[in-house]
Formats: sequence, C-alpha cells, structure tokens
Amino acid sequence: MIKKSVLSAAILTALASTSAIAEDTNESAHNLTLEVPRVALIDMHDGTNCILVAPTEAGQNFTPGSTNGYTYDITANKQGETSRALQAKLSANITLGVDLKVNVTAPSGATSLTDTSLNLTAQDVVTGIQNIVQSSLPVSYHCANNTESIPDYGSQTLEIQYTLTDDS
Repeated sequence: MIKKSVLSAAILTALASTSAIAEDTNESAHNLTLEVPRVALIDMHDGTNCILVAPTEAGQNFTPGSTNGYTYDITANKQGETSRALQAKLSANITLGVDLKVNVTAPSGATSLTDTSLNLTAQDVVTGIQNIVQSSLPVSYHCANNTESIPDYGSQTLEIQYTLTDDS
C-alpha cells in the first residue's frame, strides 16, 4: 500500500511539473532598444575669392567686393525640444585693413543672421536648426576696407571655421 501511494505521489508530482512547464500561449513579447546616434555634419564648398574693386579715378576709394559659388551641406539631428546653431569664426586676424562679412542661407525651418562680421570669436550665423538633411545651401562673403584710408595691397588666405553647436 505504501508503495502504491509513493508511486501515486510520484505520478502526481510529475504531472504537476509538466503542467507548470507548459505555460506558453499564442502570444509572446520581448524588448528591443532603438538607438539613433547624434549627428552634426557640415561640409563647406569653395567659391570665388572676395576682391575689392580698385578705384578708377583719383580721390575714390575701393568698391566693396563679394563672392559667389560658396555652398554647404548639412546633416544634423537634435534631441527633444532643443535645436542647433551654426557658428563661424576666422582662424587668424585679417591683416590687410579689410572687414569680412558672411551671409549663410539657413536650412528649412532655421534662421539666418545676415551680414555677420567675422573675427576670431565664434558667432552664430544660423540658429534654430532642427533635424535636417540639405545640400548646396548658398554662402556669400562681402569684403570692404575698414578704414577711411586705403587698405594695404596684397592677398591673404583666410580659414573660416564653421561649427554646429547646441543652440543656446
């Protein structure tokens, strides 16, 4: 009799264990994490030089010059309600007695700050940049002598550095 009850208990335990294991249903789920990397890419393309137009008559000063053909491409994203800004600065002082101003066309939804004088301090030239992918956006430069006297003659190659930052 004891053998039968031990055997019965063993069978009941085995059946109970099988029932506990077989809990799968017709639905299941698992977690997946999506990650989007931070992107802040800008690519500048060269255009023509900024050349002051020489006077043709004595007593006249130089006529300001401008450029064309400069463009840039931008791919950038942001997080939440923030936005980005594009800043520009010179890598060295201008030595010829000339001022240089820039106009950067803003990508869709952003704001361009026109006629920004360039110097060694980074300054916003475009603000409010949202998630964007755009290319061939125009950039123009305007140069003019910065004194009432005539500037030195010669040429100077300038590096203009552009940086995508978090808008402040």
